[in-house]
Amino acid sequence: FKYISKSQNISYGEAIKLVGNEINAPQHVRISEEERIKRQDALKRQAEFEEKAKIEKSQQKTQKLYEASQPIEGTIAECYLREHRKIESTKLPDSLRFISNFKDYDSDKTYPALAAFARNIEGKLTSAQVTCLDPHTANKADIEVKKRSLGVIKSSAVEIQAGQGATYVAEGIETALSLKEAGVGGRIFVSLGLSNMANIGSHIKDKNELVILCCDADDPTSAAWKSSERNLEKLQQEGFKVSIIRPQGDKGRDFNDVLKEEGAK
Repeated sequence: FKYISKSQNISYGEAIKLVGNEINAPQHVRISEEERIKRQDALKRQAEFEEKAKIEKSQQKTQKLYEASQPIEGTIAECYLREHRKIESTKLPDSLRFISNFKDYDSDKTYPALAAFARNIEGKLTSAQVTCLDPHTANKADIEVKKRSLGVIKSSAVEIQAGQGATYVAEGIETALSLKEAGVGGRIFVSLGLSNMANIGSHIKDKNELVILCCDADDPTSAAWKSSERNLEKLQQEGFKVSIIRPQGDKGRDFNDVLKEEGAK
């Protein structure tokens, strides 16, 4: 649509209307089936081109953010995980890094931040989730949006732990690190969002290996619960041996809550 808008010097909305009139709506000017298919193919190729360009631009931004970051050891980001999330003994993965000055455009201020970098199945940096921190307390910053996801999240994942056997998939960094702190073996990934759990299959080569979705203790009537069940069904339909585990409790209790309250053992 962007291509049509620019090439014909019309607005984006007019381009959408034009395409609808030509392909889906009754035709004012008759065109052959061959011509109709040709036009559809051209529009499809243009859409694919624009999507590819969008992904490449996103990867460049993520790479730039990565280059501006530094190792997490000895930083306020490590302090946040060690003190406030009780990730006390486990080695933090290289996918977690520190950004000294991350701009929050809502408040127009900069904050130190924890950055979790995700990669696609090819190993390319595709996205990041940035958690803004309070420079005095090392806890999450007191701002409206504490976490921001940048780049292309779909089919990307943050690897927290490599290993053999079962693959554990957590929605967030803190849950995944809590599993590692507790000594869970196998691979541990972060999907950076509940809906993206359904796309973890691209990172798993052997469908005979068990996949475990680590979800929160949400209300069974909630949107989050239903979304996790849809993720389960999708992966099962794709042939994976998958199950869901949740901590005991309610009101969205997660595995990091368990770690903080009960310890690693």
